Amino acid sequence: MKYDTPLCLLITVAVLLSGCNTAPAEDTDKPIDAVSESNVTTSTESTDSTEAVTEKSAGSLPEDFVFPITDGSTSTTNLDNAVRSAILGEESKIAHTKTYTAFGNLLGGKCRLIFTTPLSDSQLKSMETAGFRHEAEPVAGEGFVFVVNKNNPVDTLTVEQLKGIYSGEITNWSEVGGEDAEIVAYQRNADSGSQNYMLAFMGDTPLMKPVTKEIPASMSGILDVVASYDNGKNAIGYSVYAYSDGMYENIAEIKYIKVNGVAPSPETLADGSYPLLGYNYAVFSAEEADDSDVRALVRWMQSDEGQQVIADAGYIPYRRVEGLTLPEASVRSMYRAVGTSGIERPKRSADYYYQCMRIPTSYTTRELNEKVQDFIDEATARLSQADEAKRQAFYKSRNAYEISGEPRTKFKLINGYLSVTVGYQYDLGSQDSPICYYDVRTAVFDIYTGERRELSDLFFEGFDFVPLLNNYLAAQSNEPYSSFGTTHEMISDFAGLYEGDFCFTADSIIFKPGGCFADGVELSLGGLSEYMVTSIPRDMAGLVDELTPVYKIIKTGYGSVPKEAGEFTLWYLDKETALISDEVCDKINGYIDYIYDNYLTKEKLDAFVTSKGGNADDYFVGPYPDLSVSVVGERYIELFGANTVFTDGKEFDILDGHISDYYFEYYFNAETGEELRVGDLFTEGWEEKAEFYAANDNFNTRDKASNTAYTLPIDLDSCRVVDIENYISAPFNNGTLTDLEWDAVVYIACENGDQAAVCIPREFIK
Repeated sequence: MKYDTPLCLLITVAVLLSGCNTAPAEDTDKPIDAVSESNVTTSTESTDSTEAVTEKSAGSLPEDFVFPITDGSTSTTNLDNAVRSAILGEESKIAHTKTYTAFGNLLGGKCRLIFTTPLSDSQLKSMETAGFRHEAEPVAGEGFVFVVNKNNPVDTLTVEQLKGIYSGEITNWSEVGGEDAEIVAYQRNADSGSQNYMLAFMGDTPLMKPVTKEIPASMSGILDVVASYDNGKNAIGYSVYAYSDGMYENIAEIKYIKVNGVAPSPETLADGSYPLLGYNYAVFSAEEADDSDVRALVRWMQSDEGQQVIADAGYIPYRRVEGLTLPEASVRSMYRAVGTSGIERPKRSADYYYQCMRIPTSYTTRELNEKVQDFIDEATARLSQADEAKRQAFYKSRNAYEISGEPRTKFKLINGYLSVTVGYQYDLGSQDSPICYYDVRTAVFDIYTGERRELSDLFFEGFDFVPLLNNYLAAQSNEPYSSFGTTHEMISDFAGLYEGDFCFTADSIIFKPGGCFADGVELSLGGLSEYMVTSIPRDMAGLVDELTPVYKIIKTGYGSVPKEAGEFTLWYLDKETALISDEVCDKINGYIDYIYDNYLTKEKLDAFVTSKGGNADDYFVGPYPDLSVSVVGERYIELFGANTVFTDGKEFDILDGHISDYYFEYYFNAETGEELRVGDLFTEGWEEKAEFYAANDNFNTRDKASNTAYTLPIDLDSCRVVDIENYISAPFNNGTLTDLEWDAVVYIACENGDQAAVCIPREFIK
């Protein structure tokens, strides 16, 4: 496709230059530098200032050019990599540290140039306070888009209507041709690039305070709430188009709003007919010498040659370039398939599964050793060809820890499906940081047939699983992976799975770094198990080496829906998906309300902090303010939440009588909804085999001699269960009873207030 129509990426001069640095009037070849406000144009009329930046001569770099240290927003990572690859003559793979972190790195001298969306007022003030004089040059265009749920009948809005919605003047969809329903207008957090675009879009029109209690923390997050939350049909949100990594609308749960009748697309962004267009900027110190590597790089990026490289990377050029071509949209293909397992979906999935743990790398399963070993050898050989310098540079850019010097091999065997993962691993060093992959190869084998399986083979026959899978992964992409609410860094909105961009195991999808995610992220498929053949229990008797123990594990289900309450997210049991009675759901949900109303409202927490001598104006509940609820095997229910207030360097437990330092846990009988008692868990005669010890965090079931014995309580069945421990390995958390060789450990609270750890042989588990 020829790029032969002028781009209207600049705002009218009087608006564009308001509060911004400008180029000298006589320097008509230099793009206008605009970074504070009004960075989104709503006009398609050409102006003299537009013509001033449509002609650029070919760029050149000095012979002694050294690529400067760069950083930026995650959405510009691929732009940076494309430019590096073109200039250095080899593929580059670096990662940015997010908009605000990169901004801090620029001020702190850790980098010399950042690529970013428009700077916010707070960033401009920070630079003024620090005495940092900056320049900002546009290097790529960007589209600012609005999204609604696919079921919303409204397809198009004018600029004035959009401003009316986000100023609070228009509050009902019927006012803009839709149904009689309240408009739920989501906003982004203040330190996001998308919010900077929003403020620029609103201009002199005041932006209302968010009407929703949740402000999504990532680009995908604001699209997820529009796509799938309870009020999704009535919601509206916004983001940048960022089509370099595809279009989120491929998930098919949302749609882009046409603005003034024009839908965003590569074509309408390229020809300037889409009315909301802005810039990605190169921002650097104004003290850079005219012949510095930084200025040379920026000039090259703004040249015809540089704009072609930027276009090839999937970004919109910021100005007209005669003869420039845009990449065809068909270069990348969305993953499409239906289930090919040949197995029909059962009416109800089992509430347990069989799994092997600690499978040695020296053998796998009978009859499969040769196939598996061939895969491992081939994968290791391919991975070992990776450029060591590039790999180490990537680790450094991500502040990686626990780096594997050689490709590592992992096995996992669930219900007869063997997953083999070979890859370079690292983690990010934060609490609960998951394993990430610089590069990885995977294979899944069915040990019953000896065949290697495709992803579609893992889903029931004929099931159209891809839309469901994409929605599930999109939701996960914005979910915290740590107890402190840390989320994955995303380069662009999740657009669905693309061919060649991911690997899979029997229970996960692994993404390559630099696509949608900054890291090689692994996301679970656990929530889709009811649609997968891997959920059918197969005990693998006679098929696994006799020295490898096979465990029967009770599934944990999360049939719950969220509700925002103050600083907390409360998760309630969903009667349609929790697989327990409506009466029990009502009981548990009522208890969640009781906990919140009596302990966690702002008024209650203020009073609690004051009573402890803390500062009621400066505290937080952590590590992560969330009350979650799960159903374990349709047998018992666990309610789990943050239990610590941090204030003035001190910390206090909100609710007493819980084992964990930072969380509270309550357990309930899934049949009755009453608090779980020890007698609910174990079969008759368990008391005679049980061993009792003093309860503490350091209890060790494998070394009972190191624990303090406890006097046997009189009425064991009446003791309340306060914690269920699972001593196996990292992939499993507390709260699940498992058929292991070690004793089950249950913490109990007796009627006299004492607590004890009870070790019970697992053959007594009901």
